[in-house]
Amino acid sequence: MDFQKNIRPQQRFDNFKKSYQLLEKYSSLELTSEIEKAGLIQFFEITFDLALKVLKDYLEAQGYIVKSPRETIKQAYQME
Repeated sequence: MDFQKNIRPQQRFDNFKKSYQLLEKYSSLELTSEIEKAGLIQFFEITFDLALKVLKDYLEAQGYIVKSPRETIKQAYQME
């Protein structure tokens, strides 16, 4: 179980980087159809969700206890 706890934050961060790169790649393209716009929105939602999870992992590693996305953002803001 300890091995999974140690590897999971790194896996989340790697997934976040991949998702962010895809979002960055496709956000610069001209979107011509509704399906392309919906896909880009989905990339954003996934990237944002992963960013929150990575941030939560980081805060917990620093000793903070955060239970919700709102608390995560507030605590990160307070830490600058």
